[in-house]
Amino acid sequence: MIAALAFGILLAAAAAPAADGGPAYPLEPHKPIYAVHGYDWAHHADRLPAETKFQVSLKKRLFDSLPLTVAYSQKAFWQITDESGSRPFRETDHNPELFYELETAWLRQHQARLFVGFEHESNGQSALLSRSWNRGSLSAEWAPGAAGGPRLSLKRWERFTEPRKTSPTDATGDDNPAIESYLGRFELRLTAPLARDAAGSIRREFRLLLRKGVLDDTGTWLAEVFLQPPGFSRGTYVYAQAFYGYGESLIDYDRRVQSLGVGFAFR
Repeated sequence: MIAALAFGILLAAAAAPAADGGPAYPLEPHKPIYAVHGYDWAHHADRLPAETKFQVSLKKRLFDSLPLTVAYSQKAFWQITDESGSRPFRETDHNPELFYELETAWLRQHQARLFVGFEHESNGQSALLSRSWNRGSLSAEWAPGAAGGPRLSLKRWERFTEPRKTSPTDATGDDNPAIESYLGRFELRLTAPLARDAAGSIRREFRLLLRKGVLDDTGTWLAEVFLQPPGFSRGTYVYAQAFYGYGESLIDYDRRVQSLGVGFAFR
């Protein structure tokens, strides 16, 4: 329900014109928007190792005078090569967010940003396949060099606890009580533009995410590369990502994935 509400707000925002006389805050990408085909060397028994994955993610500031933003991200995993299984979508994760930017002169002077947020994440499944959690977060972003240069961000979250299930089919209990053991309580991101064109648009960029669970040997990293070859339209990239660790999807929060995918990204 939370995911549907966030998605509906974003659709309405996309159709609404900007208010006359005020600053325009358009609907824009939030997390990377991409489609890749990849291979998972972890070889899980419940699926084929080759699959297609795509992510759509949008955000919209809600008010001119108040820095409150709503966002919605959806990530889907498609077993496109599983002909005998009718090529199913094995997992679709929904992630609506609401976050507020703390704006101060000191933060602007030091090229830093600070956000307080709430987010829900679930896979929309029921009974034994259901996975979901709610968390509040504090995120800090810093650009140590010139504007448009590399950025570092640190996100720290705290999960809202849920009661334990009375049985495996209990719909009201905690679907994944050990999720912080594998996903931890913080993540660090680096975004490094490597080349721009004459208009300032990014031609090449590297991104890295690092995360550590509470348990030993639960480190996770995600490396992403965006390349815009000559002739590609503005905002279209050849895209590659390598993932190692836990939480690539909610259903796999406690299972290690080692995947490499190549495709296209849009921004």
